[in-house]
Amino acid sequence: MSTVTVLLLLVGGGVAGFIDSIAGGAALVTIPVLSIVLGAGVQAVATSKVVGVAAALMALGVFYLHGHMDWKRGFAFGLWVGIGSLAGSTLAPYLPVAYFRWMLILLCPFLLAVIWQKDRWAKVAQREHQPSLTPLQVVLDPKCIFAGIACGFYDGFFGPAGGTFMFLALVFVVRMKLLPSMAVAKLVNSVAGITALINYSLKHLVHWEEGFVMTVAVLVGAFVGARCASKGATKIVRPVLACVVALLLCHLLLSP
Repeated sequence: MSTVTVLLLLVGGGVAGFIDSIAGGAALVTIPVLSIVLGAGVQAVATSKVVGVAAALMALGVFYLHGHMDWKRGFAFGLWVGIGSLAGSTLAPYLPVAYFRWMLILLCPFLLAVIWQKDRWAKVAQREHQPSLTPLQVVLDPKCIFAGIACGFYDGFFGPAGGTFMFLALVFVVRMKLLPSMAVAKLVNSVAGITALINYSLKHLVHWEEGFVMTVAVLVGAFVGARCASKGATKIVRPVLACVVALLLCHLLLSP
């Protein structure tokens, strides 16, 4: 890797980790950055799974230490998420490379809006909270099956805001409370990411060196962001995320 590439991965990863620890949405930065380095295609998506798995596992450990993890419902929902991720990561290599570039350009504004409104939707769901489904119901309920497979497929196939979609599915479909939903979202996000990463690596689509460099930067950025987090930080970080994503997408749009 050239010095410029390393610097781009470090800066992009650090910004992504910092933003993600406060407002979420790291993949909205990491995938465009990797697309600039590796080209907008399945290899950028595949390499982003190295970063995504590391970040999800770190967050999972934090939630576990704070006692918010519901393992039974997590693995029940994760079963369908894993199946969906396997299907998505199997199909992605067959999509023409140019499609990934336009998926980023067209979908990222919508995904940014989803992340922006995540807290509001969570509050609405909690006001209308019903008893959570049992683990067996999660495995057998058609809505859970569809939601899990859909979230997993999207995460394995593409990925940005996949963890947010899983969190919302756990709140609205599985009807879990807020903190357990956030914790289990990290668990099922890890399941989806590991499944896709293994599948992509078997197809030799993962650029491990670039992935590890960006992972280190993301983890450092997340640590700094967590230390700086406050109630007012989201008001600043989310506009910054929008600006960063807009600049990255303009680069992809204008590049030959």
